[in-house]
Amino acid sequence: MHVPGCGPVPCDLLFCAELPGYTEQRNGEPFTGHTSRDFINLLLPSLGRRREDVYLTNLYRTFYPNGIDGYTVEEKATDFAALAGEVEAVNPALIVP
Repeated sequence: MHVPGCGPVPCDLLFCAELPGYTEQRNGEPFTGHTSRDFINLLLPSLGRRREDVYLTNLYRTFYPNGIDGYTVEEKATDFAALAGEVEAVNPALIVP
């Protein structure tokens, strides 16, 4: 299952994780696994932001148990193009990898 980015468009702040985990894959939304969710929930208030105020996405869009080794060259190219399209649409002032 493809995990799309989410958040307001345009948006001045974009967070990009490497790839979705099992929970993100199941929920269909980035930054919902316990580690990434806890990180973003701690970080955003210190920036005076809420989850709804930022754009969240992943470099790679599909969960594979073996991580990045599970992706084909074609999937990587497709995901890079999708991220480039998101960045263009969101037009963030800052990208946080």
